[in-house]
This record gives sequence, C-alpha cells and structure tokens, in this order.
Amino acid sequence: MTSYELWLFLHIAGAIVWIGGAVVAQVLGVLAKRSNDPQRAAALGRDMALVGPRVFMPAAIVVLVTGVLVTEDGNWDWSEPFVYLGLILGVGVALVAFLYLTRAMGAVGAQMAQEGPSPALVRMLKLWNPEIMDSLLLLAPLNSSIGYGGKGDFSMAPDGRLKRRGERQIVPFAFAGVSLCDARLFEGAPDGKFSLNLLWDRALAERRLYGMRLDGHWMHVGTPAALAEAETWFETEGA
Repeated sequence: MTSYELWLFLHIAGAIVWIGGAVVAQVLGVLAKRSNDPQRAAALGRDMALVGPRVFMPAAIVVLVTGVLVTEDGNWDWSEPFVYLGLILGVGVALVAFLYLTRAMGAVGAQMAQEGPSPALVRMLKLWNPEIMDSLLLLAPLNSSIGYGGKGDFSMAPDGRLKRRGERQIVPFAFAGVSLCDARLFEGAPDGKFSLNLLWDRALAERRLYGMRLDGHWMHVGTPAALAEAETWFETEGA
C-alpha cells in the first residue's frame, strides 16, 4: 500500500464516521422527539455532548488532515475549487458542529432532564379547564424526585382526577408546590390562616381536583440532606 492509498483510506474512513455519525444522530433526534419521552430526549442530548468531542471531532480532524496529505501526495492542485472549498467548509462545520452544538445539546439535555420538554407552567395553562376544575396541581413522580423521602400525596386517574393517599398507602405523586385555582375554590373559606388542604378536600369530594405530572425532576430541598442530594445531582448531570 502506498502512502497515497493509506491517506485516502483514512480520509474515506474518517468521512464515513463523521458523516454517518451525523446522520445517525439526526435520526435518533427525530425518534426521541416523536417518542414524547423527556428522559429519552435528555439522555440523547447528554450522550451527544460526550460523543461529539470524543468521536465526531477526531473523525473530522482525520478527514481534514488526510485531505491535506492526499492533496500533497497525489499532486493535486491547491487552486482547484473543490480542494480549498472542501477544506474551508470542513473546518467551518467542525468548529460549529462540535465546539458549539455538542455543548449546546448537552446543556439542553440537562435542562430537559430537570424541567421536561416544555416548562410546567406553560403546560398547566394549556391543560387548565375551569369548567371541570377548581384546582390543578403540579405533581412530581416519586421515582424522579430528588431529596424527597415521603410516601407521596396523591394518586392520579388517567383523566387527571386526583385521590388522596390512604393512611398506610404509598402513592406515585407528591405535590410539587405549584397550583392553578379558580376563585370558586375559595368560596366559603375560613377567615385567617388555613391550609389549602381544607379546600382541596372539598374539591376532591366534588371531583374537581385535578393534577398534572411534572416531566422533569423535582428537588425537595427542605433538609440539609436533601439539599446535598440536589447539589450532587447538579454536579453529576452538568446542569
């Protein structure tokens, strides 16, 4: 094998990894978006932030370096448009795609893992229906909550109606501290300080208390141990 054939082989192999990997990444991105699974999309973003600089970027460098060697060893003319344009475009794509986009995807992945694919309040406003609801609560799944050690607050029916946890039960959702309320909820409320649980119990009895699942992570930081757990999550997830 001549040196020219070696450079050409490496040039083609690097292009296959570079371009083929980019195509696969696009396909995986489309599939993640169609799945409507925020955890899947977040994981893809974090994976691309790792794969980009460790696989795609080296492949791009191999393509560019061997492109120069092929040009030199093969006695190609540097004035040929496809030669210098290829080098300019290659460097530009590498810098934009792998020095900026992979970092951006990693940041998006971390944000989606924390908040879900869209902000919870926006989703709550879209779901809010005062015709059937007195209150809509944001509920955090226990299995994606950080720093929470309780047994949960509510179970939720497929239509969003809520049911309180029984005395010895463990239920899937905890109240995440955010709710939308109709003025109707406060009719006949006691004077002075009182717990919203009094009003929620009345709405539960009338089947007008609903919930919406938080897609991302909920951090319960009410204790030093819970705060430390949240800080560890931020460090490991890179948010």
